[in-house]
This record gives sequence, C-alpha cells and structure tokens, in this order.
Amino acid sequence: MVKRLPASLRARFDAYAEGVNAWLAQIAADPSKRPLEFIVVHPAPWRAVDSAAIGAQLDAVRAALEARGIEPGGPAALRLFS
Repeated sequence: MVKRLPASLRARFDAYAEGVNAWLAQIAADPSKRPLEFIVVHPAPWRAVDSAAIGAQLDAVRAALEARGIEPGGPAALRLFS
C-alpha cells in the first residue's frame, strides 16, 4: 500500500513512524514516562503502513457516511460515535 505512494509522501509516513518509535524507545527507557495503559499494552514498533491503514479506514468511514447523506463531522455523525 505505502510502496505505491509518491516518494515525498512515503517520506512523510516514514518520518512519522520514526518519531513514534523514538517516543516508544523513550518511554521504554524511562518507565516513569509510560502512560498507564502501557502497563498492560505493549505496542509493536510503528510502521508507515500503520498510518496509511488508519487513513484508509477514516476515508472508508467518511465515504460510508456521505453515501447515507450524513455530513462527516456534522451533528448526525457525531451522535453515531458518542
């Protein structure tokens, strides 16, 4: 999925993944910085494809809402997720 993207966009996804993984390394090195949920959840290293997958899912939800005449971000959409 990500390999087919233009190089400039792929670089952004890679840079974001590097930043997430740098943060994960920081909290692994200093447990006092670890969020409470990370006591039981141990995330795998973040990959560029993880960000792309989230974007694809968000786009699918947007398309599904619009197909039903619901404005994404509008009051009706917000009621669905509250």
